[in-house]
Amino acid sequence: MSLRPGTVRLDTASAGAETRDGSTSTAVGAHGIEGCPPPEVRAQVAAAAERAAAMAAQGRELHFATDPVSGRLVVQVRDLAGGVVRTIKPSEALDLMTG
Repeated sequence: MSLRPGTVRLDTASAGAETRDGSTSTAVGAHGIEGCPPPEVRAQVAAAAERAAAMAAQGRELHFATDPVSGRLVVQVRDLAGGVVRTIKPSEALDLMTG
């Protein structure tokens, strides 16, 4: 398993395990974390990940940013090259990701 810098692997392996590329990973037992999300939240995150994968299969992704002037959330539907297809309301993004 390869990890990107800054990621945390959640499993029961021992902390400080060495990855294939020689870097050290941080392992955290999911059941040992105070405030670990309940199963229904993990299921919702998994469903959102599936929807994100489906969007990627269609050549689309969601991009979230904060407008520097208004401080409001801006959500863009982009192609995988980063081109803006359209801007949508945050509520529309939520609807897209939750079905």
